[in-house]
Amino acid sequence: RAVVTATDDRTQIGKIATLVASQKTEKTPLQKALSDFTLRATGVVFAFTIILFFVAQGEHFSTLEAFLISVAVLVAAVPEALPIVMPVILAIGSERLAQRNGVVRRLSAAETLGSTSLILTDKTGTLTQAKMTIGRIMTIGVEKHFLMHAALLNINVALENPSDAEATWRFIGKPLEVALAKAAAASGIHFPSLKEGKEAVHILPFNSLNKFSASVYKMSDGTHQLSLLGAPDILLKFCDISESESARILTEIKSMADEGDRVIGVAVKKVEELKDFHLKDHTHLHGLKFIGTLSFRDPLRPGVPAAVAEMRAAGIRVVIVTGDLAGTARSIAREIGIDAKPHEIISGAELETLTDLELDRRLPE
Repeated sequence: RAVVTATDDRTQIGKIATLVASQKTEKTPLQKALSDFTLRATGVVFAFTIILFFVAQGEHFSTLEAFLISVAVLVAAVPEALPIVMPVILAIGSERLAQRNGVVRRLSAAETLGSTSLILTDKTGTLTQAKMTIGRIMTIGVEKHFLMHAALLNINVALENPSDAEATWRFIGKPLEVALAKAAAASGIHFPSLKEGKEAVHILPFNSLNKFSASVYKMSDGTHQLSLLGAPDILLKFCDISESESARILTEIKSMADEGDRVIGVAVKKVEELKDFHLKDHTHLHGLKFIGTLSFRDPLRPGVPAAVAEMRAAGIRVVIVTGDLAGTARSIAREIGIDAKPHEIISGAELETLTDLELDRRLPE
């Protein structure tokens, strides 16, 4: 049973459809250039026509004859073949793209692609293969199995063939979470039965704003455990830990990130009172214990360094946009042939502090 409270464009999906439909299509560089050319040409031709009219009268042509000459020149100067020539040229460009396995839906896309001077590329799954494998596991004051259990409570993957041998298990989910589930299976942790006897009380999925996922489970012994999985630097802010210890952990994390690892932190605490408790209220997350990190490796896609080199040789700037730590991004950039200097990297925390003017100055770098 359900109660219908809204239909059509009053629903959330309807609002999205309305927003999409109301978007104005931006002109392509070619369309802008043609519009600019048309305005300039029109101005020049009209000016020339007026001058010609007066010159003709000065040469003792009648007003009618001077007018007819001027109109004839005006009509002759209009490039009426231009609307025909441009689609033909774009069609040839689309055909060339098709020969190289590139399919475009609109002819103008062929020209836009040819005008590209900057490419912003995601890292995971684009530059890399999205086939993450777990590398190092660093524990702090807990056993490895406890760390893995706390991390696994925060992932959302599905197992296609639980009845098959563990070595042949096929997981569906985010690459990092799948890698974690596979690593758990290799360590003897049976992921499908991990949550048996545990009741999910609160779940907060990972999002790019928080940079962590969180969950509260009622454990088999009746206690409630809060666990967080996400960016180590964010998690450490919620932990009861000295500045020196935090700095030491961050130094180790930076070292792993500089080698190209994607590092994920794990933190936990017991929850005594669940009344008015909510994961979206970050004040409830303080007092955590940081219990360790998991580092992941994601190999580059074959051919990426050559493709990036070819684009840069053609004068196209390549910028990597990723949710990973700066050290990880810089390491991957080096692997694909981009030697990024420290001042050429902007972190999310730094981005939030920049004014629009400061950002404009930094973007060219």
